[in-house]
Amino acid sequence: ALGSRAEIIKADGFEVAGQHLPPPTARGAVLIDPSYEIKTEYADVPRQIEKLWRRWPQGVYFLWYPMLPSLGYRDMLTALRNGPIKNILISEVRLAEPPQQGYRMDGSGIAIINCPWNEPMMMQMTNAIAASLPQKAFGDAYWLDNKKIDSLGQVER
Repeated sequence: ALGSRAEIIKADGFEVAGQHLPPPTARGAVLIDPSYEIKTEYADVPRQIEKLWRRWPQGVYFLWYPMLPSLGYRDMLTALRNGPIKNILISEVRLAEPPQQGYRMDGSGIAIINCPWNEPMMMQMTNAIAASLPQKAFGDAYWLDNKKIDSLGQVER
């Protein structure tokens, strides 16, 4: 039960977000789950998030992304890091091996703007998720501003 303080809107989030931000209350969260089927989405998402953030800079934003071999998500994270938003905590779970032949997703990540948790707590949650999967997986959590992403898409450790 979501209660009266939550609302689920099934539509293109970026199209309707302007109608709902800022919310009437001072607190809230926005879950962003793009399809990533359109080739330009990795480039478009940081610009769209910046528009939302400018309307409501104190909001908590959760951006889910797949970790694919094409590394489009790393370009997206680099664009987010180079933008005006500076309070972004990343949580990623990477599979040791894809669960089946031809499976393209190596893992999954979430970028959290204005994260309500600190890095050690987020690392604990991320590792718990990785440990709960049926196949071997590794978790990582880090502040986006504190990490360099190289030309191969690797995050410095």
